[in-house]
Amino acid sequence: FADQFYSYLQQHEGSTTFNDKSSPTEIYDEFKVSKKVFKKAIGELYKRHYILIDKDCIKLTSKPKQQIGFSLRTNGDNQ
Repeated sequence: FADQFYSYLQQHEGSTTFNDKSSPTEIYDEFKVSKKVFKKAIGELYKRHYILIDKDCIKLTSKPKQQIGFSLRTNGDNQ
């Protein structure tokens, strides 16, 4: 899901108002994943310095992805 969320941010001018404080229902309605999967994905993107997490939004950083097809999935997550 981290790859999908990264693409989502790219398609939405680099930011979103969804964050770790968003409700599970809002997250599922938009992304069709659980809040747990969402938080894991944003944590991984943050750890790799691809996003910044603000109080009201999540934004892409200026760091480009290293290579096309680079997978951010960990521990066999297929979502």
